[in-house]
Amino acid sequence: MSAGKPAGGPSDDISTEIAQAVSVASAYYEDTLASAPTRIYCAGPLGANALQDILVRNGLAQTDGLRVREIVDTEALESGAVSASVPRGWLAGVLGALRG
Repeated sequence: MSAGKPAGGPSDDISTEIAQAVSVASAYYEDTLASAPTRIYCAGPLGANALQDILVRNGLAQTDGLRVREIVDTEALESGAVSASVPRGWLAGVLGALRG
């Protein structure tokens, strides 16, 4: 493991792939809406902090630029998670899409 990479964080190859996907999505957003995105909503096992770190390392987000906000806590997507308001099976499509 390289210095500066958090334990359990994504590998460099995966980090690069994630950063490229966000870059393409941001460019599409900007081209379509004629406005640069300022916020990304995150729902997945990676977590907002890890995604923010990936974007900063790849030059897509600075401390005052693109921000990542968690909309579903990573604990809510773990196998033992139970939700009274939303059946766990409804989250399977979201989790599957994020794992790609």
